[in-house]
Amino acid sequence: MKIELGKTTLSGTVIAPPSKSMAHRAFICSALAELLSGEKSTLTGISEKFLSEDLKATMAAMKNLKNKKEIFCNESGSTLRFIVPVAAALGGEYTFSGSGRLVMRPISAYIDIFNEQRIYNKTTNGGLPLSIKGKLKSDHFKIAGNVSSQYISGLMFALPLLDGDSVLELTTVLESRPYVDLTIEVLKIFGIIIEEGRAENGNTCFHIKGNQKYKSTDYEIEGDYSQAAFWEGARYLGMNLDIQGLNQSSKQGDRLIMDISKDFSNRQGEDFVIDASNVPDLVPIITVMAAFNSGKTEIVNAARLRLKESDRLAAISQVINTLGGNVKEQKDGLLITGLERGQNLKGGAEVRSFNDHRIAMAVAVAALRCDEPVILTGAESVNKSYPNFWEVYRGIGGIANELDMG
Repeated sequence: MKIELGKTTLSGTVIAPPSKSMAHRAFICSALAELLSGEKSTLTGISEKFLSEDLKATMAAMKNLKNKKEIFCNESGSTLRFIVPVAAALGGEYTFSGSGRLVMRPISAYIDIFNEQRIYNKTTNGGLPLSIKGKLKSDHFKIAGNVSSQYISGLMFALPLLDGDSVLELTTVLESRPYVDLTIEVLKIFGIIIEEGRAENGNTCFHIKGNQKYKSTDYEIEGDYSQAAFWEGARYLGMNLDIQGLNQSSKQGDRLIMDISKDFSNRQGEDFVIDASNVPDLVPIITVMAAFNSGKTEIVNAARLRLKESDRLAAISQVINTLGGNVKEQKDGLLITGLERGQNLKGGAEVRSFNDHRIAMAVAVAALRCDEPVILTGAESVNKSYPNFWEVYRGIGGIANELDMG
């Protein structure tokens, strides 16, 4: 889908959509409670219109896990990395497939575990499709904490199902720690206890007892700071928005966007260094905001963004530079030189979403302060996480006119 975005002022109330991160976790826990004990849970705070492609992938995957069918993860890294170890814990034969860049995204941490435990596995050039056959056994697992927290969360879903107790030891500093905290929080609500400690060498360890039972429960999925971040970015650019539906005491790491926005507003023109190790999903919208902050902003510890739905460091750099900004790509981050206060980006260009939902939404915010219209191709990529984004955008005054691709 190709749309034309125009300079305008957004105004009104925006309700944050339900947290995708929390919903993934709740779907898995409730499905396991039903699969293993027949008990059904009630999940509130989410409806059909908020079911993104990623969440649909997890729902379908959990159904197929029961039937031991091929599990199609679409483009959802969370679905793949959360459910692979769960399948191995349940035992049996499964094939995981996907689409887009997911087929190339790393799964080596699991392959190493399967090889150590002599669980049959077969990849396609190290990626998807992935076939596994066998059953995971309790163990002292060692895994790097700086590759993807999704591996750690996936094992936390799986290890309580095993007959024996397990230890999950992190061999490096844990990045994206808030996502692991969310996993532990949701697991506790569904009856699973994870205990944190330290190994003799000082490494962080999680002690996970086996034979735990997932329990059904009533659970309300809170609003999503990751998606609300784009509206907060728009508000920083001068839009008159009231963002509602967020839990002020949430453990979501992306709640940091509120502090970053406040700092940019209160310290206009100053230089900033932002560590993205715990908030990688915020980088696209932070880059947009920094482009309008008269000063220099350096984003560091963001190398993992090169392995997302797109190479997000390259993608957002290209987008902002095409629109008239100044972003320099670095090995593990970005250096953004902002405009003088009150200035706008030039716009008047066509940019791609790179089939990346967060790039598409970042473009939508940047276009609000572009002097000339912006053409965005691949606008439908928002369906991955925020399917009604363009509906909300237009509803509060956004200009997003669909163009004829023919």
